Amino acid sequence: MDFSTIPNEYLDMTEKKIVKDVYQRRVFVYRNFIKPIDGIPIDQNTPRHIHEYLKTLKSNSFYNEHRQELSALFNQTKRYLPHNYHSLSIPASELKPCPMLRQRKRFLRRRKI
Repeated sequence: MDFSTIPNEYLDMTEKKIVKDVYQRRVFVYRNFIKPIDGIPIDQNTPRHIHEYLKTLKSNSFYNEHRQELSALFNQTKRYLPHNYHSLSIPASELKPCPMLRQRKRFLRRRKI
């Protein structure tokens, strides 16, 4: 099965179950991920394919969000699609999340009058 058909099936299955913003984010992630790997069967995707895609993202938070969405897709594929995908490895889960720098929040101090 081609990788381009699996996200469509997954999104059709989960459209009513998830919030609209999350659904739109998943559509965006899967659409952008399919472009460079179109035609590769899902069982031949490797962590390298996913990492090459994730390296194109601008920030670590986008990296982590897209990695999480791709991991969810592979988990659902393994769980709900035909029996020949139960031995599917989940390449997105093999990648470590990027560290995120948290900026200190600045609070306005009240001035003494």
